[in-house]
Amino acid sequence: VILRSSNKTDTNAFVFTTASWNSVPKNFVRENAIRVPEINRDKIVPFIDSSQSVNRHRPLRFELSQQRNIRSARELYDDLCDISVLINSMYGFQILLELGVTTAELTLTWYLMVATIQGIHAVEADTSGRFICLMAAWQLLHSFKLIGVTVPCQFATSEVENTVVLVQKLLLAGFDQKTMSELQLFSQQLLHRKMSFTAFGFLTLDCSLLLTIYGGVITYVVIAMQFGK
Repeated sequence: VILRSSNKTDTNAFVFTTASWNSVPKNFVRENAIRVPEINRDKIVPFIDSSQSVNRHRPLRFELSQQRNIRSARELYDDLCDISVLINSMYGFQILLELGVTTAELTLTWYLMVATIQGIHAVEADTSGRFICLMAAWQLLHSFKLIGVTVPCQFATSEVENTVVLVQKLLLAGFDQKTMSELQLFSQQLLHRKMSFTAFGFLTLDCSLLLTIYGGVITYVVIAMQFGK
């Protein structure tokens, strides 16, 4: 349509509106008979009812974007939980055996190194230094193996705990009703379905397991040294 306020009509200025044909007075509007290629596109401007219409439409798009983002986060978290369950079922027993073997090797290398230093374990004097270095190298290798298994699992579970805190803070921020519903569903999902990594269900893979293994190794070495004397 072309809006005109006088007898002369400016055919180069066009205003596009969503108003229906019957709602506009006939003395202000006439049918557009100009071809599309003849329109000067630089003069085309969108029709805006009022400033309130902009404030009315923009939050709607923003709210829909928030809901989509929260929905995507929920789907992503569900996929991560499925992956953790799959890893536990496929590699849980293998990880359990690896942890047992690594603990035994750490205990043996620590005992041999300490026993060599104190003279309990008989080693030739010219090779004792190389033997101690060899045991220390094996200890570093097994320690890196334990760190490579436990620390990534600790980081993953820590991020889940941080996500729980962030969702609770967003619930206190106050959004529209649909966004709050999505946040509440996400909070329930985080509460009832927690992501964790275990060694065949016997041990939880995190940094506390690393400290438990080293504490047990030191205890066994001290007991073995007392029996050795």
